[in-house]
Amino acid sequence: MLRIGPLRLHWSLLLGAALFCALQPRPLLLLGYAAVVSVHLLGHALAVIGTPLRVEGFMLHALGGELLGTGEVSPVRRSL
Repeated sequence: MLRIGPLRLHWSLLLGAALFCALQPRPLLLLGYAAVVSVHLLGHALAVIGTPLRVEGFMLHALGGELLGTGEVSPVRRSL
């Protein structure tokens, strides 16, 4: 895992890029993959607004991303 400040890049990110681009590393495909993963992570960040959660970092991996942080929410809020 590579850490760049609050950003953590999991090794599977490279595998996801290779699979997404069908092993044809064209610049626009790689840019599209980065955009999809970034928008996915942004969706997670928007879902945290209005909750007592505190975002402390981001993890990017082959299936998208995760927010890393602290705080507790109800099971209903978590599912929403």
